[in-house]
Amino acid sequence: MTLREAAEAFIEHAKQEAASCNRFIDIGAHLRAIESLKSYSSATGAKSLDHLTPECVRDLVARWWVEESSRLQQMESQPPGRPQSEANAARNFLYALSDFFKWLDEREGVQAITECLPVIEELKESLPLAFEIKESLAEHIAARGGLFSFPEFLTSFEEGGHSEHDTLSLEGYFRIARVEGRLIEAEELISEERVWPIVFPEASASLIKPGYIMELEIVRAENVWKIAGSGLVYPPGAAVV
Repeated sequence: MTLREAAEAFIEHAKQEAASCNRFIDIGAHLRAIESLKSYSSATGAKSLDHLTPECVRDLVARWWVEESSRLQQMESQPPGRPQSEANAARNFLYALSDFFKWLDEREGVQAITECLPVIEELKESLPLAFEIKESLAEHIAARGGLFSFPEFLTSFEEGGHSEHDTLSLEGYFRIARVEGRLIEAEELISEERVWPIVFPEASASLIKPGYIMELEIVRAENVWKIAGSGLVYPPGAAVV
């Protein structure tokens, strides 16, 4: 049985379970999760059940799905009112993915598939939290006004050049190494340079734990680093670069 065949068989199983009223099943969430699994399979060449290893599942959830989440949010039909948050979409995705792997484990009994379930359970906590951190940082930066709100940047800009600003800023993917209140130490993934201390807004810092990977632009201001911009946030264990 190929991965695509297994995915389609699972959807039929879920529809039958929902129709029989044995338990509540969010068919929409299941369909979206299975479509994501198919897309990941096509993009990476993971087409057989043999490819469903713990490493594959972690890459699907912790990296690929994080990067695809914005597209999924745009495609998702929302009721009137506030759109579903990315954190809630992540919870629904993992709920459906867990259902699929439990069904597959009972049907196939393959050891590698059994070993995928603890990975999904672990990510049920860390993946939604990654989106909560992302949202918190985005709200903070939007409220502050972005990079042009920094006096350090404005001074350099008004003097007619960018060289000073360039020497005061770093941009890339940073793995969180240490959290001490609002002060955070992080390692830039490519250079492996440790940066300390980065000052985070209190609401975001209270959510962050070591191991998370963040797309950041940070600016040096006196003896600390301040956040000028932010992007994706990945849960611990994601293979980003």
